[in-house]
Amino acid sequence: MNSTLACINRGRPLLNQSSLTKFIWLVFLIICTTSSAFAACPSGNNSTAIASPTTVLANGVATSTITVTIKKGGATISGVTVTLTAGSGSSIITGSPAVTDGSGVATFTVKDAVVELVTYTATTTAAGGCAAVTAKTKPTVNFVRAAPTVSKSFSPTTIAANATSTLTVTLTNPNTASISGVTFTDTYPANLLNFGTPAVSNTCGGTATASAGGNTLSLSGATIPASSSCTVTVTVTSATAGS
Repeated sequence: MNSTLACINRGRPLLNQSSLTKFIWLVFLIICTTSSAFAACPSGNNSTAIASPTTVLANGVATSTITVTIKKGGATISGVTVTLTAGSGSSIITGSPAVTDGSGVATFTVKDAVVELVTYTATTTAAGGCAAVTAKTKPTVNFVRAAPTVSKSFSPTTIAANATSTLTVTLTNPNTASISGVTFTDTYPANLLNFGTPAVSNTCGGTATASAGGNTLSLSGATIPASSSCTVTVTVTSATAGS
C-alpha cells in the first residue's frame, strides 16, 4: 500500500505517514489535556458552605464564619475564586471574593446590626474552561437581639420603720436598635410596700403602675432606647424593722 494519503481531487500528497502519526498524537494530547482540565472543574453538588455559629448577636460586632469547601467528587480544588453573597438583608460580608487554599477552602466572616435571618450563597468564578458553579448548601445565620439587663437600687439603702426610700428599676439595652413592648412586674419581698403616695416616675414610656400600699411595681408597653437605658422609680416603705 502506498505510504502516502493522496488528495483525491488533486492527486497531491496530503499527509505522509510520519506527519499523520504526529497529527494523531497531537489530537490525542489535546483531548487528554482538555479532559484533564474539565475533570478538575468544581462541582456545585459536591461543594459545601457552612456557617459557625448559626446564631449571632445583631450588634454589628459579633461575627459568624462561613467556610466554603470547593470539590470535584471527593477531591478538593485549590486556587478557585469564590464569591459570597447575601440573599437579602443588611449584613456585612468580609473577605469576599476569596481564593481556595491548598485544602480547597475559602473563609468569610459576616456580621449585622439588624435583627434578621440571612441566607448566604457561595459561587465560583468561571475560569480555565470551567463554568461558574454554586455550592449546593446555603448556610443561614440568625442575627438576634441581646436581652436587656435589669438592675434595682434603693436610696437611701437604710431607713427607719415607716420612713421612705426610692426604689429605682433600671432597664439597659445593649443593642443598636431600640427594644419595644417591654413589660415587667416586680413583686417585693415581705413587709416592703408602696408608700401611701407612691410617686411613680417613668422614663421608659408605656404605663407604670404601683398602687398605694401594694407590694408590686409593674410596667407595660415600654421602649428601651438603643444603646441606652431608662428607669422606673417608686417610693416604698416598711413598718417592720430589718426588712
